[in-house]
Amino acid sequence: MDRLSATPAHEHFAGYLGLLEADRRGKGGLHRSRDIKDFHQRYLTVAGLKTSSPFFSPVRNPDAGEVKPFNKNVAGSYAPSSLRPDGPFMAAVDVKGKGQGVTYSLMPDHANVASGSMLGGKRVQAVALAAYLFRDYGFEERSLQAVLDTFRDRFALRAHHTDESTTFAALFDPSLDGFADEDLVPLAQDAA
Repeated sequence: MDRLSATPAHEHFAGYLGLLEADRRGKGGLHRSRDIKDFHQRYLTVAGLKTSSPFFSPVRNPDAGEVKPFNKNVAGSYAPSSLRPDGPFMAAVDVKGKGQGVTYSLMPDHANVASGSMLGGKRVQAVALAAYLFRDYGFEERSLQAVLDTFRDRFALRAHHTDESTTFAALFDPSLDGFADEDLVPLAQDAA
């Protein structure tokens, strides 16, 4: 968490990740706010937080002060009226329409643009982010590489796809340095 919290990332980077995941799930290039909300519900919901702010993203701008939970109105936070036209999110994402008809699509060269506009030219440590996003999920193999591979597959960042691999390289640090497989908590075995 400390490494992720120190990563200079715009708060809408989470929504951008939601669009990457939606692309991988076969949603094509045109997305709805529901795809962003689904990402928040699937990966950023934290038990015990207030119902008014149930989401916590570990990658946020450390210069903005204390890292706080994200409010439940995800769709409103990504509505065109809430986004600055010259802001970091809209530099990488084409947002069209209004109300229920709003669509989001990744711009050409979105990864390099997002790296500059949302990450300040830095890269997020991929295995740390993956460990956080998948904290409530289990893996057959207790391996950081398996966690990283799952992340790359789930978010359309697969190594054997040139465009996806280029996106990964622009946004994420693949290093496993400072982590060990033993850092992963094994799942409890069901009693047979």
